[in-house]
Amino acid sequence: MTGNNLYELLYTSTAKEGFEESELADILQFAKINNYKYQISGMLIYYSHSFVQILEGDKQEVIELFQKISKDPRHHDIEVFYQGGISERSFANWSMAGKILNEDELKVHLTEIEPLDQNHLSSHILNSVPSVGKNLFLHLKQEITS
Repeated sequence: MTGNNLYELLYTSTAKEGFEESELADILQFAKINNYKYQISGMLIYYSHSFVQILEGDKQEVIELFQKISKDPRHHDIEVFYQGGISERSFANWSMAGKILNEDELKVHLTEIEPLDQNHLSSHILNSVPSVGKNLFLHLKQEITS
């Protein structure tokens, strides 16, 4: 799918109390099957009890999926930090990829894509500067595929 109906949405959320990293495999497996069916692509990052995710696809499909995701009891404090039309997919070959990072790994990746002082860097930059969030996904995509 290309053209003016392509859409992306990026959000962050906080994992519920007691969420285990092992649960991420179930989430990703379900997402891969479901997203493939609806031609949605993207990536999910889990770090320090938080999620950040990018979804791409037909605008209506992405919005409907995000509404379902928003109701999932495994997370809360859901905040969309960017959504809008795109001319092409960044993750066309992935119905859903996943990556687990600890806070230090996240900071290293963020400083590789954005010239920031690592001592004053916070993961909150993902939702305060949308381009950083998107660039983090692209950076991790390159790392995963190389």
